[in-house]
Amino acid sequence: MKKFKFRLEGLLKLREFKEHKAKIELGQVNKKISEVKIKIAELKNNLLIGNQSQEEVLTSKGGSKGRMLYFFPYFERGIMAHIDKLKGQQRELENSYQQKLTQLHKLKGEVEVIDKLKQKEKKIYLKKINKKIEEDIQDTILMRRNFKETMG
Repeated sequence: MKKFKFRLEGLLKLREFKEHKAKIELGQVNKKISEVKIKIAELKNNLLIGNQSQEEVLTSKGGSKGRMLYFFPYFERGIMAHIDKLKGQQRELENSYQQKLTQLHKLKGEVEVIDKLKQKEKKIYLKKINKKIEEDIQDTILMRRNFKETMG
């Protein structure tokens, strides 16, 4: 008997490939978002350490040096500017993530439509095959019966 062959198999494979590629891109964007969040956390930690260092300088018994105190506000502004820049990147990446997620849902829908069509055609094919097998069995039974009647 002839094997089931879906006429849109090539299109289905192409759509599945696009869906897989979109999943990979989504994962890459998600990884970048995580990396930016980690960098922000590290900078906030550096800022906290800087503030603690400033407190130590202010409370030290040996007196504080003016240059040292002059450094801290610039340090703080620099880190805050870097954090703001990273937060902007994070927002852009999150927007990109949402766009890619929407694209992935669309691609999944396209694959699902073609896959349902494939399943429907396969079901029809299997019904035809089963009907053919039933007819062959019935023919065999009738031929045996006729053979036995003729011989017996």
